[in-house]
Amino acid sequence: MQGTNFVLRDPIIAELQRKIEDRLVPISISGELVKPVDAIKNAENAIKNAELETTSALRKYIAALDPTTFELLVSVVFLKLGYKNVVVTKRSGDGGIDVKAILVVEGVGNIKTCIQVKRQQTPVGRPVVQNLRGSLGSHEVGIVVTSSGFSDGAREEAQDLTKAPIALIQWSKIRRIAPQVPDRHSTYRPEALPAFP
Repeated sequence: MQGTNFVLRDPIIAELQRKIEDRLVPISISGELVKPVDAIKNAENAIKNAELETTSALRKYIAALDPTTFELLVSVVFLKLGYKNVVVTKRSGDGGIDVKAILVVEGVGNIKTCIQVKRQQTPVGRPVVQNLRGSLGSHEVGIVVTSSGFSDGAREEAQDLTKAPIALIQWSKIRRIAPQVPDRHSTYRPEALPAFP
């Protein structure tokens, strides 16, 4: 058997060659070869299609989750992003805040973060952003994470620089922010999830 630049003389390899010899099928090249430019375009299209299929499958998976499980999943994402003291709040009386966390910026300070989690099919509207902002304490920032998208009104409200800062994050963008985020194929260890206070 021939390697890249030398001949391998190994009895095991020779035996393997004899065993697979009758399985090899010659491939004839008929017609025109694929041009490199076409191959790149085909690969790019395949990647785009795979991303769309993955996003669609993930959306369906998240839509099937109950809200508490989605909140736990979001809390794991913020742990992976480096937030500390990540806690999922109680179901009632939380003022619209589902997850609390602290982003520790070494040498600068701690940023208290309140996260509203919305698992829904329709875009999140302005009232959700307003309610979260109204629930923030002094020196806290807010983040809305959704499985869908955001209305123009929600975006305008979040970008109002005269008010407390609110970031908007679509779940489909999470993989770009935190590549190690668990997906539907991951195994979750309950002991690794933040506990209810």
